[in-house]
Amino acid sequence: NQYRATPAIKELQAQPGTFRIHNEFRLPGNYGPAHGLEDTWGSSPLRLADYERFMAQVPLERAWQLLNVRYVVTWLEDLSVPAEPIFEEPAKRGEVTYVHRLEAEHPRVWIVYEAEVVPSQDEALDRLAGPGFDPYRLAVLSQPLESSLSGQPTERPQASLAEFGPSRLVVEVDQATDGLLVLSELYYPGWGAKVDGRGVPIHRADAILRAVRVPAGQHQVEMTFDPPSVKLGLAISGITLLLSVAYVTWCLKSGVRKPDLS
Repeated sequence: NQYRATPAIKELQAQPGTFRIHNEFRLPGNYGPAHGLEDTWGSSPLRLADYERFMAQVPLERAWQLLNVRYVVTWLEDLSVPAEPIFEEPAKRGEVTYVHRLEAEHPRVWIVYEAEVVPSQDEALDRLAGPGFDPYRLAVLSQPLESSLSGQPTERPQASLAEFGPSRLVVEVDQATDGLLVLSELYYPGWGAKVDGRGVPIHRADAILRAVRVPAGQHQVEMTFDPPSVKLGLAISGITLLLSVAYVTWCLKSGVRKPDLS
């Protein structure tokens, strides 16, 4: 049964916090939705083209930084980055499945105070892949911000997830100067953002992620998925239903009968 919770899955379910898992084909397909876990590959063979290019061109270690990866499930006993094996499970053909916890913390949300505009997607990916790039200091944007940032603050900023769901999330921010809130969430049409209830633009950051400019002070950032296509579809369905009811009512009142073809 591919939806069965294996010992490795149960171990991951017991881990605290919000994180993603990088699964190197050791856990069964669709384990994420079935067991409430988030995976870098998702559960479908169909993936966004920009995300596919990101995963192909950016080194894994950098991708893990940007994608909030905390655990790696693999057949390797050791990783190329500092990590601690926290669980192992016998697998087929005498192999072993290892669950590694990465030593570095890769947050779900963070704030940067420097931004670099790189309109070309290929150039942005090259910039991200560079050995000296620090995603927690600098964001690569596809378009300029509505106003410039204030520079590095003297106090450490705070950004934390207050609410999280598939179509809505809330982030609490407390910072001394204006900054750019980067979320390890895919940039995709249909998402809207508000800062303290006021609508603000969402920027494409680091090739595939979302970012919002947030002023100094304590603020609440809310993002919701509300694509116009859904509203349009509902409107068309509603109009179609009304026209169908009106037509049936007219037929009944006018005594229209189907022709006798016998």
